[in-house]
Amino acid sequence: MVKVCRDCKETFSGGNRCPECGAPLLDVADPEVRRTYLEDPDLVYSIRYLYNARRGMVLMFLGILLGLTVLFAAVQQGFFAEGILRWLWYFGGGAVALALPVLGFLLGSRVVQSTPTEL
Repeated sequence: MVKVCRDCKETFSGGNRCPECGAPLLDVADPEVRRTYLEDPDLVYSIRYLYNARRGMVLMFLGILLGLTVLFAAVQQGFFAEGILRWLWYFGGGAVALALPVLGFLLGSRVVQSTPTEL
């Protein structure tokens, strides 16, 4: 959850008090807070950037998770194959297992670098 400091207008990923000035942090999910504090374009940009960073982390995690799943499935198929086909399963699964996290990283970094007008 994204929180906003009511005094210094900084955004944070969590917590109860602002680490800079010590004021209580307000939750952006509250409609009253959104009406009051989200009129500043810099603050809106900062909040969107934090949400984009989280979205990018989820994409990277999914790439790692799917890569491991593909690797285990390819190793299982290669275990029951014979000859050169066994090694093709192993190397193909390893290549995909490396490519999916890299693809997740590239997509995640693209999401984080996008500006709010592109979203």
